[in-house]
Amino acid sequence: MSEERWFEPEELAEMARPTLDRVIEAIEAGDNDGAIELCLSMKSEWRFLHDLMAESTLGLVDFIKRRFGEEQVPEAWAESMERGWRRNALVIA
Repeated sequence: MSEERWFEPEELAEMARPTLDRVIEAIEAGDNDGAIELCLSMKSEWRFLHDLMAESTLGLVDFIKRRFGEEQVPEAWAESMERGWRRNALVIA
């Protein structure tokens, strides 16, 4: 039984590279159409990651509420924001 391939190893290697790196290379090579196409594909990549993270966070907060009580949710949110958002925001500032 032969193995069916959808992509060649070279294609897989290219797809595994970060899209932003590929966008920069396309811009530097003067391939504006290719850069735009890659940027448009990034929209769905980031939307998926955003939605996954949002749903995971809300699921965790719902778990905290059900398991430990609603009064524990504000402390969980504060801890989460202190460890994540604030640290990252201070790096940017």
